[in-house]
Amino acid sequence: MVIGLIKEAIDPRVALIPANLAKLKQSGFEFIVESGAGANAFYADEEYAAHAQVFNRKEVLQKADL
Repeated sequence: MVIGLIKEAIDPRVALIPANLAKLKQSGFEFIVESGAGANAFYADEEYAAHAQVFNRKEVLQKADL
């Protein structure tokens, strides 16, 4: 299952932090993240890229199962 994370419009929080992605990947999940999704919570795209693919919003919405 591919889980997509998108940037929140108002809330500075992000649904999952990079460290959680690493743990969940062990259960077989895959992740795609919108570029800048973690920026307001001080997580860079490079941190997410270690565990997920980083795309623009349109691509995340098209490719994610959830």
